[in-house]
Amino acid sequence: MDNDFFQRTKRTNLLLFFLIPFTIGMLYALYTDHRWEDWYITYRASKNLATGEGLTYTAGERVYSYTSPINTLLPSFFAALFPSNADEYAIWLYRLVNCFVLGICGVLLLRLSILLKFSKPFSLLLLFLFATNSLIIDNSINGMEAPYMMLFLIFLFLALHKKENARLRDFILPFTGLMYTRPDGFVYAGIFVFAFLIFDYNKSNSTAFWKNTQKIIQAALLSFLLFLPWIFFTWYYYGSPVPNTIIAKSIFRDWHWWTFVKEFIKFPLSIFHEPVQYVLSGLFMPGYAVFGGWHSLDLAGRVVSCVAFFAFLFPFLPKAARTFSLAVYLIVFYLTIISGQGGQPWYLPNLALPVILFFCLVLQAGYNWSARNFFVCVGYVFLSYQLIILLFGAFYFKTQQQIVECGNRKKIGEWLQAQAHGSRETVFLECLGYIGFYSQLKMYDYPGMSSPEVVRILKEGKQTNNVTYSLIIAKLHPDWVVLRPWEVSMVEDEMPGLLKNNYREAKIFSVKDQIPQVWYLMGKPYLEHDAVFVVFRKK
Repeated sequence: MDNDFFQRTKRTNLLLFFLIPFTIGMLYALYTDHRWEDWYITYRASKNLATGEGLTYTAGERVYSYTSPINTLLPSFFAALFPSNADEYAIWLYRLVNCFVLGICGVLLLRLSILLKFSKPFSLLLLFLFATNSLIIDNSINGMEAPYMMLFLIFLFLALHKKENARLRDFILPFTGLMYTRPDGFVYAGIFVFAFLIFDYNKSNSTAFWKNTQKIIQAALLSFLLFLPWIFFTWYYYGSPVPNTIIAKSIFRDWHWWTFVKEFIKFPLSIFHEPVQYVLSGLFMPGYAVFGGWHSLDLAGRVVSCVAFFAFLFPFLPKAARTFSLAVYLIVFYLTIISGQGGQPWYLPNLALPVILFFCLVLQAGYNWSARNFFVCVGYVFLSYQLIILLFGAFYFKTQQQIVECGNRKKIGEWLQAQAHGSRETVFLECLGYIGFYSQLKMYDYPGMSSPEVVRILKEGKQTNNVTYSLIIAKLHPDWVVLRPWEVSMVEDEMPGLLKNNYREAKIFSVKDQIPQVWYLMGKPYLEHDAVFVVFRKK
């Protein structure tokens, strides 16, 4: 290992590892101004809290319509600080803090690279792969909680690789932080701890192993106690500690334990199936690249991800690499089989990080073995590939933000607010974020993230295999229905005459002809997906 790199200018290295991810994140935010659809789902509750309406999506209704406490309370604090222009201050201050967290992640990665005995080329490679990953950067500035997941996961990796030198607080911080970042944060923590302990056990030093295991268990229990106040608050305030978003999405899952056992047994073969490929092909691509238009640019990232998926089976690889590989395998199983979240872009940074660490560990092992220049070249060629993806992705999301989000969905919300006779009018739609926030109406969204009424109907419909948009519209009679053209056809096929007899077409919003037809705009199908909406008003 190049000790001179780590010791000679330690302060300079710390500043470098902080500034690179911080700067890339801020430049990306300034260029794209990307604001994820889900940001506005969460932020509506954040703003309601800031303005005294309560921590809920619709004023007067206590619905647990968000998942991340950090991602909800921090923007609420910023909105309360600057009420004159709360929406802009909230998103930009949140971005600034998130990019600062990315910088802290960079510093922690330097510490981790020392523990993992990385030489200078691979310590820098780790930093740049982290700081240029499209998923990590975009989901750190678009209003999601990705940087906090990265922060606490890296803290956990540091604690695990310190082994017997780790203190109790080294585990309490990441365990507690992950829970306050995402309600399933304990799943990720459990997976990484399990994978580490599997490969760390050594008969010749079993005493130290069991002491470390006891320390981890104690930290987990103390972290649960630190999370209890939030559980008690949500149980009292909402009547349930489980977010309505999770309840809504879980309707479509089969929760029988024997189903999970069966799927786990045959899971190794699932690498050839679409749900797993959807996840693995997206780890080095921008969000929703699966819609098409990227011309197989995912091939290099897919190869790295697929190798990481199975590499824990190879005994000749370093233990640390096999640890991250097993964690990748288990997280993919969790996302595709247990939770059903699949390849949604905001979940994938939690998977991209261990794949990047695995990749750097394998290259470092090859570098130590022989053919040093070859493995350095492989790493930096892949970095060049990822940087190209980041640049294409930045233009992709900038275009989507300007034309689809601000130019279409935001305008639909504002138009509905102007046309509605009061805030209690109701709207059925699938894309809740922009339209829900800017209309400020009562939303019947599919699958019911802000609406317990929709959740109840979907539960009833599941028993008769009749879970459809038309079922919700027919039972709830919303004042407005907002659908994409293909959704209009679907509703008409499911219940002929439902729209025609009960609604009139009020307005068509289309920006399809505004999408640039240039070769460097990859992913046009995703932009076209939300380019046209038809708004119906109840007769």
